[in-house]
Amino acid sequence: MSEPILSFGATRLRRPPADTQLLLHGDPGDRAALANCCGVELTDVTLTSAKTGGWSSLHLSPDEWLLVGPAGTGTDVISRLGAAPVAYSLVDISDRSSTLDLSGPGATGLLAGGCPLDLDAVPDGGCTRTLFGKVTILLWRRGDDWRISHARSYDDYIIDLLRAVADDLVEN
Repeated sequence: MSEPILSFGATRLRRPPADTQLLLHGDPGDRAALANCCGVELTDVTLTSAKTGGWSSLHLSPDEWLLVGPAGTGTDVISRLGAAPVAYSLVDISDRSSTLDLSGPGATGLLAGGCPLDLDAVPDGGCTRTLFGKVTILLWRRGDDWRISHARSYDDYIIDLLRAVADDLVEN
């Protein structure tokens, strides 16, 4: 595990190891065929996630899944999808996003300082696009922990805003 970027009590913000991120678009009616070809479960419930081995899929919209797996393993999924008997679009977005993991008892409170969502309403495994401050992010709840994905160019902004929220919480 990497050194914390931010510590707030027992809550930590860290950068996780690099991963592969593949954005898959396909007809919802073809979900089972796509899942069978790529070897990753694709849940049919929007804004939820599923895990298959080392891969996770986040169902972001009716026709969109984000596939997240170990770094350097995307070519396996890409080649398996090449045999899909249905139309789809697949884009490797691994280098587009920056990812942060926020964990610990104060994680939800820190996020709430910049996010308009009722984060307590997001179930374990839930995922959604939302705003953090003025930046569009992808949030993925994993138990009491959160994964935050955002455009790389906003990395400093996200970290600085989390620091500011932590400072405000300490002062109050």
